[in-house]
Amino acid sequence: TVITVDANIEALERNFLGNEKWLPIQSNGNLEEKLLINFGQSLFGQSFNLQKPKKGYWERDPVYLPLPTNQIPFVAGPERPH
Repeated sequence: TVITVDANIEALERNFLGNEKWLPIQSNGNLEEKLLINFGQSLFGQSFNLQKPKKGYWERDPVYLPLPTNQIPFVAGPERPH
C-alpha cells in the first residue's frame, strides 16, 4: 500500500475595507508529513514513523532491473490467465 499527500494550501488576505482574495502558499512538506504520520499511527500504532530518504535520494534517477533476454514479462489477465 502506498499513500501520498498533495496539499493545496491557500491563505485568505483581507484588508481593512473588507476586500479579500485567496493567495496560494508554497508547501514545505511539513503539513503533508504530519498528516501521513498521524494516519500511519492510527493504522499501525504510536510507534509508527516515516523513514527519511538519504540525502540526494530525490535527485537521482531510479534504478531499473533489466529483464533477462530470454524471459517475457508475466502478465495476468483474461487473455492470459495465471
